[in-house]
Amino acid sequence: MALFLSEAEINSSKDYSCLNVNNYNLHFSKTLKFGKARTAAYIHVQSGLKRVESLEQDDLEIMVFENNSIILCGVYRPFKLINGHSSNSAFVGFIDCLKKITSGRKSTIIGGDFNIDWHKQSVKKDVLEEWAEESGLLQLILPVTRRRQVSMIDGVRLQESCLDLVFAATPLKVEVIPSIQSDHDLVQVHLKLQKPPITTKKVIIADWRNYSAEKARYELSKINLRTDDCGLQLLDSLTSSLIEVLNKVAPKKVVKVRGDQEIVNAKISAVKKKRDRMWKKYKVTGDIEFLVLSRSLTKSLKNIIAKEKKRTFRAKVTSHGGLGFWKAVGEIFNVKSTKEDLVLDVGGRQVTSESEVADLFSDYFVDKVNKLASKSSSLSPTPIKTFSDENWQAFSLTEVTSALKMINHALLSFETCS
Repeated sequence: MALFLSEAEINSSKDYSCLNVNNYNLHFSKTLKFGKARTAAYIHVQSGLKRVESLEQDDLEIMVFENNSIILCGVYRPFKLINGHSSNSAFVGFIDCLKKITSGRKSTIIGGDFNIDWHKQSVKKDVLEEWAEESGLLQLILPVTRRRQVSMIDGVRLQESCLDLVFAATPLKVEVIPSIQSDHDLVQVHLKLQKPPITTKKVIIADWRNYSAEKARYELSKINLRTDDCGLQLLDSLTSSLIEVLNKVAPKKVVKVRGDQEIVNAKISAVKKKRDRMWKKYKVTGDIEFLVLSRSLTKSLKNIIAKEKKRTFRAKVTSHGGLGFWKAVGEIFNVKSTKEDLVLDVGGRQVTSESEVADLFSDYFVDKVNKLASKSSSLSPTPIKTFSDENWQAFSLTEVTSALKMINHALLSFETCS
């Protein structure tokens, strides 16, 4: 669900994309703005945990996350100070931040490397105990969590301490797991979080699926403004006319949205519900007729989904010129975009714009397709127009599939495009 790392040594001048893990969001402490962050966190995308930066401080290695029921906080109290702090002033700010985090009503769990040995008496430990008692929290870690060898006059001695602590309002199952890569052990807290319920609501959106520039120009050409209008009257008249045009080219419609942004397909949802009802009736009654209906609806559901996938792909291909085309093709072939900037040298001119690069690639492959197709007497296709042509028509799915198959064997000559 969540993994906190102390002494991470994240430098703001380096790229850490290699640390990304599927289904987890990687966060760094706010001290990164000073050049280096020493705390990192992996948060599972389905945990429902959202970062609460208002409870953090720029100069402290503290990260706070919350969902509907809990606040989860990872901390690291380093010996290296930033922003001109002394050891005492930094510790006072550290405790003040913890007090602010625990001032709410939600259940709170705070853990990390506090660099305060829980097995030894000290002023800082007394302050930490006082804060925990005032906040109604228990310290759950009792065994040693750090071991290192220290050189002494009479030889080498093993120094043991309990620096990694976990504070919670109620006892939780906690494990200290030995580490072979660090002088600190791993601390694992077992916690079952209630996932926030997925809600469905109705919203009004503009339907742009049938929009076209030609239709918009046609509707705009029909606007007739009164010549005697001026000032605010002219502005009101123009605004009303533009709203009317917008309602025609992108009409408003009511849709169901699941969660934050997933639009529910009404057609698929209706067939799925009917299929599920038939299956439940079969399980209750044992009537084979309901089983047949359920299987028939499952087949229909697959066909509808296939058609919707084609429609969605066609819409993506025809949007945003070449950039939209290659993004849609990349999704089909599961091609991941690179973070590196792509620079093309075209006739001595360097091209870095994403949209222009996409158009160049598109023009190159379209030209390849036309040349290959012209050599084939069996195909005899109509030449495909480029994206720069005003009268460009959308590719059909069949055309795109055919084009990709034809250029597959010519990809070895790809470098000639530059």
